[in-house]
Amino acid sequence: MREQDWKRWLERLQELSPGQRQALMVQLRAPDERQQVQEQIDRADEAPVACPHSEGGRVVRNGQADGLQRYKCRGCSKTFNALTATPLARLRQRHKWLEQARVLDEGLTVHQAAERLQVAPSTAFRWRHRFLSLAQQAKSALLCGIAEADETFILRSAKGQRVNRPGFRGGSNCREWSHEEAPEVFT
Repeated sequence: MREQDWKRWLERLQELSPGQRQALMVQLRAPDERQQVQEQIDRADEAPVACPHSEGGRVVRNGQADGLQRYKCRGCSKTFNALTATPLARLRQRHKWLEQARVLDEGLTVHQAAERLQVAPSTAFRWRHRFLSLAQQAKSALLCGIAEADETFILRSAKGQRVNRPGFRGGSNCREWSHEEAPEVFT
C-alpha cells in the first residue's frame, strides 16, 4: 500500500462505528492463514532440494516468485519451487488452503465447500482431488507389527475415469465371481 493511501486509510478510521471497530480488531487479531501456509511451505522447503525434473542434486537458489523460493538445477537448467511436481503445484489462493483442509476434515460436499471458501464449485472439486492425492502420497509404505490380510471381493469402480465406465449402476446378481468384481489386494 502506498504511503499516501495508508495515511488516508488511517484518517478514515475515525469514521468507523463501534461495531465496525470491533470487527476490525477481530480481523487484525486473527491468525493470518496466508502466513501459516507460507510457513508450512517454507518448512517443507528446508529439506535438501533435488530437481524434480532430472532428480539432480546440483541446485542453486534462483530468486522468488509469488512468495516462493525458486531454484535452478545446474544439470538440466530448469527452474522449480517447493510445490513443483506436487499435487499443490499451480493452485492459487494459498490463503484458503487451510480452510480447504478443514472442509475435507468435516466431510462437506463440493458445493458446501465452494460456498464456505467463496470459490467456484469447479475450483472446490479440483482442490478436493488435489488435496486427497496429496494425502494418498503421504501414506506409509511400510507395515509394522502384525498384519493379517484376507481376500475380499468388491464391485469394480470406474468413477472418475473417462474410459471403460459401465453405463449402469451396481453389478451382476449372480453369486459367482464376475468381471465386474475384483479382488482387493492390501499391500
